[in-house]
Amino acid sequence: MPSLIPFAFENESVLRIASYLLRHTTGSKATLYQYVFGVHRISNWIKKRPDEILRESLLDRKSLERYVASLDDFVGDLQAEGLAPGTIANHVKGVKALFRTNGVEIVLPYRLPRRVKYSDRAPTSTKRYMRAYALVARGLLELKLEYTIPNFFD
Repeated sequence: MPSLIPFAFENESVLRIASYLLRHTTGSKATLYQYVFGVHRISNWIKKRPDEILRESLLDRKSLERYVASLDDFVGDLQAEGLAPGTIANHVKGVKALFRTNGVEIVLPYRLPRRVKYSDRAPTSTKRYMRAYALVARGLLELKLEYTIPNFFD
């Protein structure tokens, strides 16, 4: 998203995330995009720039605690929007990276679930086996097993 480029360059704290990802992790552009997008969303939600949020958090412990509580409220708003749990977790990872790469460690009192929200994905082989077994048990499916023995001497 091109609109994130000016946002990143206007905030030194966001540039630190980029340099951290480039130097100390895989350097994935997709990860950088996800993290910056998460920081951008919470920044708009709080109505403060990331540099302001960090400055206040570094100066006052109570302010940091308020931002952690705000992060929890932000998660609630994202859930209310109907976003997938993985998307919410990615936004929170970006915010946590913002604090961590700028010298502030935050810990949420809970783990964010990363379960798949959509049930229309293909069933696993175990699920297919269990469904077939249930149909056989109810007499709705008859399995015919035919074995052929290969003749190696012909």
